[in-house]
Amino acid sequence: MEPERGSFNAWRPTLFAAAGGLVLTLLVSWSGVEAAARSVPTKIALDTLEACIALLAAFLIWGRQRQHRSASGSALIFALLLFAAANILWSVVPKILEVDDPTINAWVPLVLRVIGAAAMVAGAWIPEHADQGKRGTERPVIAAAGVIAAGAIASVVLADALPAPLPEVDRAMFARPDIVGSPVLIASQAIAALLFTAACIGFARKAGSESDPFLRWVAAGAALGAVARLNYFLFPSLYTEYVYSGDLLRLGFYLFVLTASVSQMVDTWQRLESQALVDPLTGLSNRHGFEVLSDFRIAQARRLKQPLALVFIDLDDMKGINDTHGHDAGDRALTDVAALIRQTFRDIDVMARLGGDEFCVLLSDGADATHASTRLEENLEAFRTREARPYALSLSCGVATTPPEGTVDLPDLIARADAAMYEQKASHRIKSAEA
Repeated sequence: MEPERGSFNAWRPTLFAAAGGLVLTLLVSWSGVEAAARSVPTKIALDTLEACIALLAAFLIWGRQRQHRSASGSALIFALLLFAAANILWSVVPKILEVDDPTINAWVPLVLRVIGAAAMVAGAWIPEHADQGKRGTERPVIAAAGVIAAGAIASVVLADALPAPLPEVDRAMFARPDIVGSPVLIASQAIAALLFTAACIGFARKAGSESDPFLRWVAAGAALGAVARLNYFLFPSLYTEYVYSGDLLRLGFYLFVLTASVSQMVDTWQRLESQALVDPLTGLSNRHGFEVLSDFRIAQARRLKQPLALVFIDLDDMKGINDTHGHDAGDRALTDVAALIRQTFRDIDVMARLGGDEFCVLLSDGADATHASTRLEENLEAFRTREARPYALSLSCGVATTPPEGTVDLPDLIARADAAMYEQKASHRIKSAEA
């Protein structure tokens, strides 16, 4: 069966990242070129850059968590804090201070990275909307601080007590795959590769099911993380002074996660901007959105010397609908009015719900507002005939216009249309009383 479009898009960057990483691994495995660079400054620069990216990504994801708590977000914050700490506290600082202690240089950061990878697996496979309680945004930070503190204590207690994880590494080891080191180190690198692979699959599945671009990029990053661990398994450059393919792939993991974090931040900004301009119930512009869009239409009409018209629409007896049929029926009535407004007016007209039961439409391009109001009444009658509602949907409309070259004052235009609407509403009441 052909995969759904959303699912395919979710897997595509993951497959590309995995394929690219594996191709690079095959190239360096078959080339026979001793291309490793032995450079402590480069190693320090890479570790520092990765730590900074990890901290920035964790901060951005924490912002996402405040808007939308999720298992994946908590797991990533926890993992990224551990990865950043492993890079800075147990890699950069010891290199600068020229500390040669296998406990500090290898074993503690290895444990932190494996724990971080395991956390990513948990975040990838736990349901995205799992309840995390009121302190959901703080827990991963507190947990990471606890693990980092435990690592610092272990560094002091076990100083010089653990064996070296790797033998003496020379450039020739990078000419072909060479699985060397302590059995514990080799097993840990293999386990880390499997954990990143499981996280990659879990995040890609979630991205497809939830159409979440954030998780799509995280999945691609996890794929590169898995291939990076495979490289460290084949070419032991991680806990040495050499820079090789695994280090570049690991940097790719952090860049993908940063891309995910930036994409979710942009998505949040767009959503907040939309919420600031759109009425969530009806999907029309809210009062602020109406003012913003109307300013543009007014400026355009003034430049083209076109008349403007404003139609003020009020839902009759909104309180009666709520009191008699409940607020759900009242919300349904409001969405019915919004649907009628969309059906009646043009896409270029500015349609808004100003608040409560009041709606407003600004027409430009010389549109005939009176004719539009008549069309709204006709659509309303057709709606009543077509749709069965427990309430009698009724609208009152008022129209105000401006001359082509006149000065447009939006509050005055609204006030005049509002006054005209109240005149029609009063006539509706008189007719209702006479009936």
